[in-house]
Amino acid sequence: MKIRLYQINRERDRDNMFLNPFSPMTPPDPEIYDEVFRGNVDCNDLEDVFALFNTYPPALHRGRTMSVSDIVLTEDGSKMTAHFCDCIGFKKIAFDYEKAHLDSSLMRVIYAEPGREAYESFVGPDLESMQRAVGNGFIEPVWLEDDICLIDNDSAKLMGLPGNRHIGDGMSVVAGPFFICADDGENFTGLSDSQAERYLNMFKEPEEIDEEEVQADMRYMVYEM
Repeated sequence: MKIRLYQINRERDRDNMFLNPFSPMTPPDPEIYDEVFRGNVDCNDLEDVFALFNTYPPALHRGRTMSVSDIVLTEDGSKMTAHFCDCIGFKKIAFDYEKAHLDSSLMRVIYAEPGREAYESFVGPDLESMQRAVGNGFIEPVWLEDDICLIDNDSAKLMGLPGNRHIGDGMSVVAGPFFICADDGENFTGLSDSQAERYLNMFKEPEEIDEEEVQADMRYMVYEM
């Protein structure tokens, strides 16, 4: 499922709507919501989404565990459908997601996980967020172009993470999750529209990479002092 998750920002919640059940008399105001996740999840329905975000939330999730008053936006092609998390189940609602808030400091990235289609999402520019995105390890930047960088987990192969994608004309294997971002010469930054489209097309399809190939691609360098 391709989804977006919205949660109430308590600082903008002047009417105390947080954790309140749905009421047709006071429909959700998108202005008080923050987008806290965008991407693909291995779920069959909204109940699976609720369970996922309350047990093993995705690495790119930036919010709380799911609760009443949260809103899940499901994407099916160009069709967007909003669902309010109520006391029991979900209620389909009208929700102008363009009025919800998205932290302007976030980096627009292409995110790729082993065995799954890559997708466009957002990662915080801080080290902790980047490390969480790649499996809580030291980040390793790999420049694909002068201004485009692949960020992966430096210890992914030592940790036994599965192979993800080939890079460099198929000569090298990237293991574990990674993301593609831009580089302005001083900091990692978000991708432009054209960059996001290009690298989504490049890495969209998952690859089958067995453990033997991952292990064979491990390299050790010894320096004499």
